Amino acid sequence: MNPEKFLMLKILDGDTDEREVAFKEVANNGVDISYFFVNPEFWDYIIKHKKKYKVLPSRSTFEHKFGINGSIKVDEPLKYYIDEIKKYKRYRIAAAAMDKADEFFAKGDYDTGIVHLRNELKKIETTISVTDMNLRTTIDERIDRYEYRIKNPGIDGIPSGLARLDEATYGWHGGEFNIIQAFLGNYKTWTMLYMARAALNAGYKVMIATVEMSQFQIARRLDSILSVTAFEKLRSGKFKDDKDILAFKNRMQAIKNLPDCILIGGVSFGELFLQSKIEEHEPDIVFIDGIYLMVDDNLNRNKAQWEQLNSISRGLKVLAENYNIPIVATTQAWKKSSKPGSKGDESVEDIAYSGGMAQNADNVVSLGRIYDPVAESFTNRVWVKLTKVREGEPVKFQAVIDFDNMTLREALGVSDDRSNMPYELSDEYGNNDNGLVEGVHYNVGVNKDEVVDDDEIPF
Repeated sequence: MNPEKFLMLKILDGDTDEREVAFKEVANNGVDISYFFVNPEFWDYIIKHKKKYKVLPSRSTFEHKFGINGSIKVDEPLKYYIDEIKKYKRYRIAAAAMDKADEFFAKGDYDTGIVHLRNELKKIETTISVTDMNLRTTIDERIDRYEYRIKNPGIDGIPSGLARLDEATYGWHGGEFNIIQAFLGNYKTWTMLYMARAALNAGYKVMIATVEMSQFQIARRLDSILSVTAFEKLRSGKFKDDKDILAFKNRMQAIKNLPDCILIGGVSFGELFLQSKIEEHEPDIVFIDGIYLMVDDNLNRNKAQWEQLNSISRGLKVLAENYNIPIVATTQAWKKSSKPGSKGDESVEDIAYSGGMAQNADNVVSLGRIYDPVAESFTNRVWVKLTKVREGEPVKFQAVIDFDNMTLREALGVSDDRSNMPYELSDEYGNNDNGLVEGVHYNVGVNKDEVVDDDEIPF
């Protein structure tokens, strides 16, 4: 029995009105072209016929179109044929999952094969079960949720560490896929790590997947942030004296009091690897450094990069939803040809390689460093702009990364609409006679046009 053919014949086995009623019942059960593995042209044909002629084709027309024997009986109730095609889809998903898992097993990659199998089998329930919401009968349930929010106003997600951002998003939430995008050397990794610290300080278990850097490079940056030790001190080893070293060691020991922070990667990986690590460590939030360097598990490598990144970002969104955790990933922006420095005019259109990433994301945070023409150098002040938000209003403000005190903080007193240089913007730090802002590390001496390794300067 071919359940695809029998379901079609059952739908079309009646007069015009009966066909419409049958089709509506099938559609209400969630059946669509994805249920037709052998003959997707069956579904495609009746949909096109309905769009063109406003009615479904008759059974005889359908049989003639595809050369089907007109004597086939479909005497069972419609629900029987719906159940049969659902069981058939379960079988096809399971069979395909086992075939793919066998490929991983043949290579000796048993963990990936098992994770892939579990992930695909989970789709059996998520793709076949259909749950509708009756707006009227679920009012009490929604009132309970609203009452909870009334009693617990403010951030209800994992904090980012930037109050203005949290006011707009109410924190990172389970099921959300979020992007931090910036041009090269614009603090996207540092910003991500400060957000990881905020999550740790709030009592959440963190997992950081690194593609761009080694685990040690990420750990060293986190150590400098969590122990409040200037990054250059750790890189150079130039502490003042034994007392300074002892104080640093004590601060490092205090990190043991925080929730777990798991660092994974250090090499390129795909969604399946990430999923296996999520299942192993069960984090509350996942940060990914360098999504554009991830491997696409679902597409052939000869596909264009934008196609692979569309697939990767969509997979991460599904992963966030399946495990009900927020995922925050950094990515590159296209290099601008305009004058150096940001005026806070970044947009989702600046995301490099794939516009699909912005479409799949719930929130996009864009970063842009501000250039000081007096010192002829980029400052440690950045525009932070929420360029996409599903629920809330976009926001734009300035923040400062202080590499002496290892802090990320908002620049107070800065109007969102101002876009001049930092020494004109805020009274928070005061002005020196040379026009530079006190409290801001400028990296003077670094040529703005010079391409440097990320580990050479604290970008």
